[in-house]
Amino acid sequence: MTKGFEELRVWQLAHALALEVYRISDAFPIEEKYASTSQIRRAASSVAANIAEGYGRHSRAEYLHFLHYSRGSLMEAKSYLYLARDLGYLTATQAGTIMDAIRDLGVRLNNTISALSRPPTKHNEQLSNDDRKTIEPQ
Repeated sequence: MTKGFEELRVWQLAHALALEVYRISDAFPIEEKYASTSQIRRAASSVAANIAEGYGRHSRAEYLHFLHYSRGSLMEAKSYLYLARDLGYLTATQAGTIMDAIRDLGVRLNNTISALSRPPTKHNEQLSNDDRKTIEPQ
């Protein structure tokens, strides 16, 4: 049984992405500290934060709502990463690795959204821990 959002594979991937974005953005030029560095970090960290917040709402509809926000933040981070790559702030290897991680997370996020979009198996809107475990196998 899932005890918290930390056990969700989709959250784990989002958290790992945020950590990687923080790591690689440390090497961005100092003049970008309050511009692209801040924006890319905010977008990347919002992906996992929205998954966690939606999970904590204990409502299928609200969880889905926050998963959609998470997907939007993922695309925002991807756009900033393309910009960082094109400005020469990332190596080709760094860009390829992080884009692969974004693609994998996007697939997992879309699968989670699709699974939650199916009609609930219970007679109410509450999403039980068992439902979440089925949707997000480890």
